[in-house]
Amino acid sequence: MLVNSISVLQQVYILLWAVLKLLYQKVPRLQPQPIGLVQLPPEVLDEIMKLLDWQDILRLRQTCKLLSDATRTKSIWINLFNASNSCHPCSPLRLEHPMELYTAHELEYLVLRRSSAEILRKSQTKLLPNLTRRFPMNHSDARAFSLIHGGRWLLTASETGSVSYLDLDAQDLTKRLLISEQMERLPDSIHRILMAVDSDNEFNPSSFNIAMFMLRILPIRFELNSSKSVMCASKSMNKTFITIAAAVRGQRDVPAYISIVDWAAAGIHNETHPGSLSYPRTTIPYGMTPGNARLLPGDQVLLLTESGIQLFDTKLVETTTNVPPNFSHQQIEFPHPTWCFPIHLLTDVLSHPYLCRNTNTSRLIFKSLKSVHGLIIPVDPSLGLEPQVIVLMDLDMTHEMAFTFGYNGGIMHDSAPCLHMLDYSWPDDISICSSNYLITEFNGGYWDATTCAFDEMSGRVVVYSDNEPSELIVVDFSRI
Repeated sequence: MLVNSISVLQQVYILLWAVLKLLYQKVPRLQPQPIGLVQLPPEVLDEIMKLLDWQDILRLRQTCKLLSDATRTKSIWINLFNASNSCHPCSPLRLEHPMELYTAHELEYLVLRRSSAEILRKSQTKLLPNLTRRFPMNHSDARAFSLIHGGRWLLTASETGSVSYLDLDAQDLTKRLLISEQMERLPDSIHRILMAVDSDNEFNPSSFNIAMFMLRILPIRFELNSSKSVMCASKSMNKTFITIAAAVRGQRDVPAYISIVDWAAAGIHNETHPGSLSYPRTTIPYGMTPGNARLLPGDQVLLLTESGIQLFDTKLVETTTNVPPNFSHQQIEFPHPTWCFPIHLLTDVLSHPYLCRNTNTSRLIFKSLKSVHGLIIPVDPSLGLEPQVIVLMDLDMTHEMAFTFGYNGGIMHDSAPCLHMLDYSWPDDISICSSNYLITEFNGGYWDATTCAFDEMSGRVVVYSDNEPSELIVVDFSRI
């Protein structure tokens, strides 16, 4: 009886198993379906897009509306902005205002504009501007001009010391007065204006300082008036006069010199001695031919001279209050440079210093007869490391041109309506490419061969044409 019961149970189990197996075969199996980007939660999609570069982001934008909207998220472009600066530690993009005040579109514009200009310099064989604008301006109102970092703002200085600005991102260019005239305009005099712009892009990018040097040349001649010799201003002057030289004392020449002023100390001095010019200054004589100079971190000053490049430690140079420095003694004692590099320079053009915190160095660019050079100077001279001069690109030139150098690119031109754009890499750049040389020609007359402004971040160039009608020419090379 027990045996029969077990046999029945076995048959029941077998039957149940067969039924379950049949049912399992009849029921459709659930296969996992692939999930696309459009099905992902927005926060997950945002994190994935942060792993992409800007080119992939633009490709996604062309797929569908959902992904196109997702690529316009501000967090994505903050990430790409920071990624761009990581690739350019010595020449990062700077913001005029805190990041939170920028929209995603504004950050996208800054990132793509720089990337576009960079690709053009590196990959093109012919330089074609995306946009060229012309702004009428008298030569007397454009004696000097400068592009502020980022390429949006153009400063122009007139022969009387007034400074105006133009917003080059605006659709219509409008000149607005920033600083009023510093001296009276005299028709029979020649005015020479030099302007330098200095900004602390790291700690206070929303402000900058302007330094101006104004020189007025008045022609004087002797005339007879009632049998007496008197002086009077001449009614004519050779308007092609450019060079300013030379000072003499008796039969001896007076050397040129560099004066370094701590304006905070000068301000304190002026509080107790209003109008006095005898504030402390560090003075470095350096021969007869003025060159160029740059103040560097670490109490250093770099001079371009007729014999090459010299670096001085300002702490080792005597401070004086003489105006001008007292060089009346027979033998002038020139301070000894801490480093010098003899080289024949084509021009005294010297880039502004680029502070590279990843290597703790200052870097500058200059031009010799046959090459464009980079100069690497340690910020801390106490470490005993020597400055280095490297060749960034070969460029054999036999005549002077107007140069403006950025960290990885530059512009040069002479009086012909033609721009030469340069692209070069440093040995430790993240992406090292062979140097490139592009040329583009423009319609119109001759340009002022002494002035040129170039902003590497925006791919924007400004030159001046002194033909009728005289005008500023603004050229954009970024393709956005």
